[in-house]
Amino acid sequence: MEINNCGCCGGLPNGTNVYNFGCGAAGGGGYVIGPTGVTGPAGPVGARGATGEAGAPGVTGATGATGATGATGATGAAGAAGPTGAAGPAGATGATGATGATGPAGATGPAGAPGPVGVTGATGATGATGATGPEGPAGADGATGATGPTGATGPIGPTGATGPIGPIGSTGATGPTGATGPIGPTGATGPAGADGATGATGADGVTGATGTTGPIGPTGATGPTGATGPTGATGATGVTGPTGAAGPAPVSAFAQVYNTAAQAVPAGSPVTFDSTSAANGVSFTNGGSAITLNEPGTYLIQPYIAPDAAGSFAVERNGELVAGGTLPNNGSAASGPVVITAQAGDTVSVVNTGTAAANLPADAAAPNATVLVQRLGD
Repeated sequence: MEINNCGCCGGLPNGTNVYNFGCGAAGGGGYVIGPTGVTGPAGPVGARGATGEAGAPGVTGATGATGATGATGATGAAGAAGPTGAAGPAGATGATGATGATGPAGATGPAGAPGPVGVTGATGATGATGATGPEGPAGADGATGATGPTGATGPIGPTGATGPIGPIGSTGATGPTGATGPIGPTGATGPAGADGATGATGADGVTGATGTTGPIGPTGATGPTGATGPTGATGATGVTGPTGAAGPAPVSAFAQVYNTAAQAVPAGSPVTFDSTSAANGVSFTNGGSAITLNEPGTYLIQPYIAPDAAGSFAVERNGELVAGGTLPNNGSAASGPVVITAQAGDTVSVVNTGTAAANLPADAAAPNATVLVQRLGD
């Protein structure tokens, strides 16, 4: 199959040939040739020429008005394709002239044998696109003749206005494919032409390879802090945790009594106390010796007696010595904890169990005798 006015295309696969290239942005007029016949054998591939430097892209020209579509003609028989000649060196591209109006399409003549590819000239500046003329009637397809040799490429003339599409001729038999000639060098890029109107959008090309990722740019300045959003809804109440272990019972009864004045405690007599610092659930009268327990329970009794000489002291409950109630004496004081079980109204006292009187000297810095009482529980 042959397609006229295919922008910047070469030979397509499956025997499709393209003519009347239009590399500018504006589409050119032309004609469509009917379906392709049987494909001939492929010729040998020619050597690839050196790639020339890419020229700067030209400015897009203005798009011409589209002409009316002509009636489709019968497809003529395709002639045999001649061998492709060797590519000649590329010549300098001439400047592009202004686009002329497109004339009516003439009848298709026989195809000459393809000649060698001429040198590609330098690309000229793109001229302004001319107005599109009316499409001429399509002529009858003649028999395709042998392909003539391709002449040297001349300068590109101005693009004419696009004419109407002629009728499609009958499909001719496909001739054998000629050998591909080498690609000529790319000519120098000509100056850019004046800006033309934007042409119709062409079909999407093949996606190019992805370029290498550029370096990461510097971090931008931190923007201002946004406004605080509304408070979210209150979440559902969680499941109640298990009850913790019971803590120790509070001390419901306690007292501390002490003595600061000098006193002599006869053998077998109790120590007296002249002051009370705290009392709850326990009764005591300053100057006395008996401490009354108002609640039943287990009590901790902690006496401290500091005589001027070694002595022996013990705890009594209701005037009777308590088992294990004798206080250890380290040579300067008799003290120690004693635990008792008492009933409400029981009394506690500290007695001199020695054989001689015990003297408690006055001390301005600290008491010479004290008793701490704590109820531990039932």
